[in-house]
Amino acid sequence: MRTSIALLIALSLTLTLAAETRAQKQDLRVRITGSGVARSDFDQTDGRVQETRAALEARYSLLKIGYEGRFFDWNETESIAFSRGETPWQTLHRLTAGITYGGRLTRDWNWFAGATGHSSFEEQLDDSYGGAFRLGGTYQASDNVSIDVGAGLFANAVEIKGLPLLSVNYDGLDQSGTGWTARLGTGGTFLSYRPMRNLGIVGQLDLENDTYRMADDSDVRPEGYVKIRHFVGSLFLEIEPTDNLSFTGGPQYHFGREYTFYNQDGDEQNTFDVDPAFGGLIEAKYKF
Repeated sequence: MRTSIALLIALSLTLTLAAETRAQKQDLRVRITGSGVARSDFDQTDGRVQETRAALEARYSLLKIGYEGRFFDWNETESIAFSRGETPWQTLHRLTAGITYGGRLTRDWNWFAGATGHSSFEEQLDDSYGGAFRLGGTYQASDNVSIDVGAGLFANAVEIKGLPLLSVNYDGLDQSGTGWTARLGTGGTFLSYRPMRNLGIVGQLDLENDTYRMADDSDVRPEGYVKIRHFVGSLFLEIEPTDNLSFTGGPQYHFGREYTFYNQDGDEQNTFDVDPAFGGLIEAKYKF
């Protein structure tokens, strides 16, 4: 498992060096995000959890780096099976670095590739590393429709898996920047309408699936892991007051929520369901 992760990170660095020699875009873009999920019950218990998040991401040329903190507030912990009467954890951290690159193959085909390395942890970084790599092509089926096909490889301390990449994209924006855009596929699904160039309405569906390394002295799983998985449906309003600045915000609905625990060897132990809950997100992006 660790060999696979090391190979992904090495591949990411190789792709980074290759892409930087041919980089064209040099804009620095910064994104700041805050979000939260309302207090909700664990299935068939009185235990409850509420979550807030803060994230910062910077992109320069083809590279990106980021940090996300997830902050948890617990109630009735004595009723939560995995807590052992104690606060399970307060903050989970995630550091990321990645590269995306692509180019033209023929008149109708483009290629794309990307690699990401990350560290997701409660306190210690040891054994918290993971990586992902994707490679594929985009076929321009018409002036408005394109199709992405490819494959991805994902690895962390508890699992390694390959995934197909398939999506259909629609770009109906006219020369004034108004109209419909959409995406349906494995990379996320959304539908967007822009009645004006600087105003958009977006409906979106995503799957979030993150695994964190627990602290050495964790009361839940010492040196073990927790995978937090759920779907998120969102309805956003996008406003661009200037060409360099944009704001996004709106309500969200989190469902299909699961906490899966692993021991320090990466062996799955048990899974706990969390009730669906509403939340919200606000985001600001600036291009220098």
